Amino acid sequence: MAINVIRYRSDDRIRWGVVHNERLAPIEDDYPTTRAFMLEAAETGVTHG
Repeated sequence: MAINVIRYRSDDRIRWGVVHNERLAPIEDDYPTTRAFMLEAAETGVTHG
C-alpha cells in the first residue's frame, strides 16, 4: 500500500507528515533528515493497516 509522506518546514524545524484526503496529518516525532526518518521506520518495523 502506498502512502504520501511529505517533508516540510514549520517554525524553523523540519517536520514530516502523511497526506490523506488532501489533509496533512503531522508526525509528532522529530526527524531532521530523510535518513533519520527512514532508519526509524526500518528499525521499528512501522506498518499501517
